[in-house]
Amino acid sequence: MKKIVLIIGVLILFLTSCTQHKDTGRLWWETLSGPAYQVLVYSFADSDGDGFGDLKGLISKLDYLNDGRPETDTDLGISMLWLSPIHPASSYHGYDVIDFTSVSSRLGTMEDFELLVKECKARGIHVLLDIPFNHTSPEHSWFKAMIENPGSKYGSYYQRKKEGTTYGSGGMGSFYKTKAKDGTTIEYFGAFWSGMPDLNCGNPDVLKEFNTILSFWLKKGVSGFRFDAAKHIFDLNEMPAGTPVLQMNRDFWQALKKSIPKKYGDVFIIGEVLSEQMTEVAAYAPAFDSLFDFADASAMLSASGGGAAHTAFAKIVRNISQLTKIENFTPSHLLTNHDQDRSMSILLGKEGLSLTDGIQTGKKDTSNSEELKSNVLAKAKLAASLYQTLPGIPFIYYGEEIGLTGIRYANDDISRRDALIWDIDSPWNTSWQPSAKMPAGQNALTNSILAQDKDETSLLNHYRGLAALRKNSAAIREGSFSRVDWAGFNTSELMSYFRSTRTEDKDGETVLVIHNTGMRNLEVPVPQGSTLNLLWSSTEGLLKDREIHTIVHISPGESLVFELR
Repeated sequence: MKKIVLIIGVLILFLTSCTQHKDTGRLWWETLSGPAYQVLVYSFADSDGDGFGDLKGLISKLDYLNDGRPETDTDLGISMLWLSPIHPASSYHGYDVIDFTSVSSRLGTMEDFELLVKECKARGIHVLLDIPFNHTSPEHSWFKAMIENPGSKYGSYYQRKKEGTTYGSGGMGSFYKTKAKDGTTIEYFGAFWSGMPDLNCGNPDVLKEFNTILSFWLKKGVSGFRFDAAKHIFDLNEMPAGTPVLQMNRDFWQALKKSIPKKYGDVFIIGEVLSEQMTEVAAYAPAFDSLFDFADASAMLSASGGGAAHTAFAKIVRNISQLTKIENFTPSHLLTNHDQDRSMSILLGKEGLSLTDGIQTGKKDTSNSEELKSNVLAKAKLAASLYQTLPGIPFIYYGEEIGLTGIRYANDDISRRDALIWDIDSPWNTSWQPSAKMPAGQNALTNSILAQDKDETSLLNHYRGLAALRKNSAAIREGSFSRVDWAGFNTSELMSYFRSTRTEDKDGETVLVIHNTGMRNLEVPVPQGSTLNLLWSSTEGLLKDREIHTIVHISPGESLVFELR
């Protein structure tokens, strides 16, 4: 036990001795003009007709994300592009990496990647790589070297079971057996499954490898990293009983962050701490620039799907207040990502439909399918308006903006990672996954991008409208957050809050955000002496010079943003 703590202490001293960043003014991710976008390259756009999305396809469709022209509002205004793993891997999902410094040949070449970064920079898009440092594929050269010679340095690159050690419990994973070339048995740990052996992140040589990998990609022009499985670097089940794993995990990430030389500029580090317990998430916050707010994601989907707004909002206010008080930390909001059922499927479920049935054979009468589609669409718009107007960085999971559905079937995540639909017969559509994995009606609420592009009321154009709002409002992008205490503005149906860049020392912008999560028209009195100028409506888009002095009228599922004068 003492030895483990000593090792961590040495690693911290070693890594923090490297050149560190020096903050100058606000960091680029604190003032992003647009949202972030998570993309699975193989599901996005196919440039060569092989059915597999690729980097060239992504490059060709960058104007869909951000056309590089601030004056337009026909794109999603994306300012950060999170690429799910692009490395050679053993599985379709890419998290069992074979080589951390290569690009999967199915996706393209290193030259393609370099061109992507160049084209993104020209549009003001920061590229974020997904790096799963917790584990590798058994096909990785390090694991093969351990099998070849367990006594080599690579023999200690992985978490291996030691005789006579009592291991902790209550975590994830277990030890698995394999045979070394000399016939001896090696027991290695896998937090998720045998096909992703856990690295020994307490080994200084492994830490040096990580630093080399990060430097490699930073030289290629990436702006930051999303780190997978952040709370499993040291897991209870792989460490001796009594090991302070949370502290060790946090120390590891802090050390890794500090090790990045300042010559690369400000590098954005975001971690995945997949937990709805805010105390657990907040414990990791000092080690990262940002963490995903999974706890508030579920609250927002609950409220949007017809849950009690006051309960959900109380949770959101409490969590946001906690996260925004953390020094040098920016929250990141989302509805769902690749590890979760898609938001549209969740909202279908809240309508009383089976997640797998779509609109075809649901649990209730779906004879009026158009009305049902309208209801679900309104709730999807409300959920988007909620998470994209909170303080921090909003992350869009690709396809969310057109209502893609997808859930987990047994141990199969494939449908959560379905292909983006450009048009019904578009040559850019990918077909990498077996169609049998998708039940009939799975994407019945989804129209193609082409169809939604022509429909002013579509979900896609709602997302574009939110991007325009963010671009035009400094308060939405970077303002403070506070609950509205005006009478009638926070009820079982209404969620209201201020976003403001005003301080005691300077003028700025204060906006009022209101969401009607209920099913009826509401009227709310404006406090005497206050003037509200309507900036944006989820039903009308950006607006100018519409002053309201007495009553705010808000329709079911509608979101409004006012400038407070």
